[in-house]
Amino acid sequence: MENKLDELYIDRLRWLLCNGYKAKLDSKEILLCLYLQFLQENNQDIDFKQLSLLSGLSTNEIDSLIQKLVEQTYLKINIVDNKVNYDLSNLYLGNKDYVAKDTLSLFEEVFSRPFNTSEIQKISDLDRQYSSQAIISALRRADAARKLSVGYVEAILKDE
Repeated sequence: MENKLDELYIDRLRWLLCNGYKAKLDSKEILLCLYLQFLQENNQDIDFKQLSLLSGLSTNEIDSLIQKLVEQTYLKINIVDNKVNYDLSNLYLGNKDYVAKDTLSLFEEVFSRPFNTSEIQKISDLDRQYSSQAIISALRRADAARKLSVGYVEAILKDE
């Protein structure tokens, strides 16, 4: 599969809650990453005072944690359109064991369960019929609607 990091994991906040410790992040680092991801996803300006108010951490602690995340290469800080962008993509990329590697594991990650034989066959059929991009989009919609069934994903794909 091509590099689809932006689409690869459907809910990054949930991923951080469930897998942050697997990436060897401590609780303060996970908390900071959660707020950075949340604010970034909601197009909010991010500054240390705001992060301090939200997290209960001092601005010095936030500065230290950000520096540590940058050193671990989990966090990249860029300027985009005169705004500071906190990019946590490397956190997800660097932990490929916890993000989907193929269509079946992507379904398993989103649905949080294994599949029976008929569901695996249906997922395989979908993989042959539709692009990865279309499947990921359908999974996002199913996850957002909290309708996690292979049939629902298939219906979304057929409607598009």
